[in-house]
Amino acid sequence: MTQQELDKIIQDSHHNNTQIVLKGAQLVGCNMYGIDMRWANMQEANMREADMREADMQEANMRWADMREANMRWADMQRADMRGANMREADMRGADIDYAGWPLWCGSLRAYIDDRIAIQLLYHVLSPVCYSPYVSDALKQALLTPELVAIANRFHRVAMGDCEKLPTDKKRAARDAGTSTSGKQKLSTTIVTGKEREING
Repeated sequence: MTQQELDKIIQDSHHNNTQIVLKGAQLVGCNMYGIDMRWANMQEANMREADMREADMQEANMRWADMREANMRWADMQRADMRGANMREADMRGADIDYAGWPLWCGSLRAYIDDRIAIQLLYHVLSPVCYSPYVSDALKQALLTPELVAIANRFHRVAMGDCEKLPTDKKRAARDAGTSTSGKQKLSTTIVTGKEREING
């Protein structure tokens, strides 16, 4: 797709107040700097090396899109669906990924992120480790160090009051002492109930 064709699709969509549909489009190296792309369907699009700096990508569908080496700096990607997207060497510095679907496959392992996103992802790793009664004590001890917890608690949503701070060692130990047993008991009850259903069935 040429830049002129892309510009016309975007302009027509804005004029008619319709969704921007670029599913499977070839957008290699295209310029979408600062463009309003909210709710756009860019599923499986090839956006390699595209310039999407400061673009408004809120709630955009970018599932399985090729975003390799794309410039996404300062893009607003809140609630964007990036499941399966290939983000290798995509420049995500300053991008807002709150509530977005971050891809948990190898396509995101070499994305270029900044401290803000790194802290956000760290918080989302450590929080379930902290609160799950089924994560081993050895792994909790290895991951929930005072240094890492302190970094995770710098998550901007914690500062905004939307998420709670992860507890310190002493508070976590006191809480785990009261919850880990009940959690294991709940699992045991579920297993027994399942067997009873099989026998009765």
